[in-house]
Amino acid sequence: LFSFPYLYTNIRKALYLDYRCVVRGDIADLFALDTGDALAAVAHDRFKEGCILGYASRVRRYYESIGLKSEVYSDGVVLLNFAVLRGCYTQSEVLNTIRTSKFLHPVSDLLNVLCGKNAFILSQKWCFVPDEADSDLSFATALVPETVAADAARAEKDALIYCFSGGEKPWRNVGSAHANVF
Repeated sequence: LFSFPYLYTNIRKALYLDYRCVVRGDIADLFALDTGDALAAVAHDRFKEGCILGYASRVRRYYESIGLKSEVYSDGVVLLNFAVLRGCYTQSEVLNTIRTSKFLHPVSDLLNVLCGKNAFILSQKWCFVPDEADSDLSFATALVPETVAADAARAEKDALIYCFSGGEKPWRNVGSAHANVF
């Protein structure tokens, strides 16, 4: 994913969708977003942010060790600004970061480290991760800031892209609350 900007220098941006995503509407508006000088347009990762904010101290320590203190972005839907990425980092720097870091989640962690605070925050309607009642995800997400929680509540009603990267996998469970999405 992060080598593409250097291989295809004529491309200014690209949309990455995780394999667990279900697109439920037209995403032309997403691709057309003007993200300015942001390295990528991404949504909050509510589970990881909830872990950092108190749900799981082990997860918090890990993310602090790679320089992330509060905001963590989802790698489910990423609108990468190749032009900005090429301007901020050389290919050697990106590859060296991958080689020298002990990332548990290579794509997600690299995305978060490279973006830092230089991200355009998407509404979660573009990357909604459903959570099952009484799951780790639901307990962790209860700790996220109110603005993130409110965005998720709105997104659940009108999500255009569902990302089943959490525990809920409707293709495995027809009784899932979101089976109709799949």
